[in-house]
Amino acid sequence: MKKKTTRLLAILLCCVMIIGVAACGSKTDDNANSNTNTNTDSNANANTNTNTNTDSNADTNTNPNSNSNNVAENTDNMINSTPAPEGVVSARDTLKVAGRGDAGSLLPNAMSPTLLMAARQYCEPLWDYDHAGNLVYVLAESVDGWDSDVLTIHLRQGVKFSNGSDFTAEDLVFSINFHKAYIPGQLREFNMERSRIIDDYTFELVLDPYGFAPQFGFATQYIYDAETFNEEDFVMHPVGTGPYEVVEYVINSHIYMKARDDYWGEKAKIENLQYLIFNEDAQVTNAIQAGTVDIVPAIPAQDIEYAKTLPGYDVMMYATNAGPNLTYNLNPVSIMNNYDARMAVNYAFNREAVLNLVYFGYGSLLLGPVADYCIDHEPRLEKLNPVYTESPNMELAKEYAEKAGIIGKDIVVVTNGMPNYVTTAEILQSNMNDIGVNIVINNYDNASYTSVQQDPEQYDILVTGSGSPSRLGSSILCNYIFWSPWRYENGWPAYDEYYELARKIMENPNSIERKEQYYELSKMFAEYMLWLGICNVESAMAINENLGGRILWTNAGMRFNEWYWVS
Repeated sequence: MKKKTTRLLAILLCCVMIIGVAACGSKTDDNANSNTNTNTDSNANANTNTNTNTDSNADTNTNPNSNSNNVAENTDNMINSTPAPEGVVSARDTLKVAGRGDAGSLLPNAMSPTLLMAARQYCEPLWDYDHAGNLVYVLAESVDGWDSDVLTIHLRQGVKFSNGSDFTAEDLVFSINFHKAYIPGQLREFNMERSRIIDDYTFELVLDPYGFAPQFGFATQYIYDAETFNEEDFVMHPVGTGPYEVVEYVINSHIYMKARDDYWGEKAKIENLQYLIFNEDAQVTNAIQAGTVDIVPAIPAQDIEYAKTLPGYDVMMYATNAGPNLTYNLNPVSIMNNYDARMAVNYAFNREAVLNLVYFGYGSLLLGPVADYCIDHEPRLEKLNPVYTESPNMELAKEYAEKAGIIGKDIVVVTNGMPNYVTTAEILQSNMNDIGVNIVINNYDNASYTSVQQDPEQYDILVTGSGSPSRLGSSILCNYIFWSPWRYENGWPAYDEYYELARKIMENPNSIERKEQYYELSKMFAEYMLWLGICNVESAMAINENLGGRILWTNAGMRFNEWYWVS
């Protein structure tokens, strides 16, 4: 049952968790959790849904991005991007990975971002992007027409799902339709009525309208078996084309997988893959200290420096393209439809407290709505609203609050229940209390969060994060409007103008023109303050030093079929 909490933040203790990408979530019941305890149970950002270059030509295996701060300085020492030599056999048969944030489902669409990497072991997309941003074909062998509105996708032959079914174009069509229906607005450019199957291994995908970003987003969309797919069954017993298959799943405990003998590629060198699910930071850190896990994708931020001193592990820092924010509900049913109310929150909210107390200083304050690590970021996109340099300003915040008429009123803030978001909400609660405004915090579980945010009557502010598989800020500011019309379309006078410009950006193949359009869009976004960006976030992973064949994918994501134990 949903409960509300109105208690003020008394003591801000250290905690940090994953940045949730709004596109991930579930369609289950709206279960809220009243626990707003600011304990130290948390972890750092491990979002794997980020990607590559700014241009639409995805079949060039080079990364034109010159923004080198996307890759940590010690990355080269952590990664061996070359597949293991032929004939290499792993010295051990089991690999243990620390997992967090179990949403109670193995359906990738419904999994929390913290655990989504596990899905990549048993399910696969058509293509993916490596850590350097290069496109790598997976279930597709090639694509013709990257720069046109018709993509001819040539599929890999001889691929079988873990249940023995053959992978064909029928499965691709089914999966695209499933993903489109799961989140309204997702893959909106894919016109399935005009698209067609040419033969079992060739599919003609029509983009209507043309879009430069779908190629990136589709790298995170997994392919399901059309013949046997059942959403309820898949939650516990997933079927995919990946190098591993799930043999046992116990919610909030573990996911055990076994290497497939019939995998279309080379069989994984490590036979058993185990995701051990932890619910508290102390458990993760103790596991590293005891050596009971081999890989920790996201070290709890408060323990990063300590982890660097522990023997047997390599620790790598990496930047993320996703940034936490306060997203405002501009629907007329919400109190945040009032611009002055939004400005009151903007000036009252202490973002530096979030950076220091939630993310332990691993990052920097944002000067705009999206992370600086986005590859189309440039200095002129910063400071378009004085909020980003002049807050907190409690005197000004109170003036705006009085002007908006929100003194003494309730503002409902919703989180996904993760400690980083809960603590962020409580910091806001304390700040707003100082100017006489009451914040009511509703904490939902991961499985309910997406459903709740689609109902504008249930919240005024979302504590959430913004990111994009394309790693493009322009895509973020465009798609979040497309995906969430209920928050915006009737709530502000510039909606139609903003939507039209966003549509032009997403449909424009010319990167130079898009750059100027993105600047204009950013100015509109900043003028109306659709959300308040909080901070850039850096994370850290730990890898057992005896693991070889290390290959990282986008934003430090991992597939383990090439990894092996050296000793």
